[in-house]
Amino acid sequence: MFKNIKLHYILKMKFICLLFLIIFSGCTSIDENIKVSITDEKIVEVAIRESDYNPKDISIEKGTTIIWTNYDSQGHTVTIDGLLDSKTINKGKTFSYSFNDIGEYEYYCKIHPDMEGTIIVQ
Repeated sequence: MFKNIKLHYILKMKFICLLFLIIFSGCTSIDENIKVSITDEKIVEVAIRESDYNPKDISIEKGTTIIWTNYDSQGHTVTIDGLLDSKTINKGKTFSYSFNDIGEYEYYCKIHPDMEGTIIVQ
């Protein structure tokens, strides 16, 4: 008796799988108006916590974007003299910058000058 139930169950499952294959095998539609953009964008995230950048020292590839997010209750900046100044980044806000030139960049917070880090772009 159990063999018949097991056989019936197996046949039922095979039938359901076959039915799904038949129904969905020809269901491909392509919308000619859809444009797909594939980018090779590289992103590194830096958290600002307890008046410190984490991580503070970063090695990245040319073309990488760094996103700084401030989790502190006080404002901070991301400043590289002669290159960028984020202005004040308040709690919960972000600042991002894409590094497209190879080099070593020292950055700091204008509000808290002891907050500093290094970005190496290769």
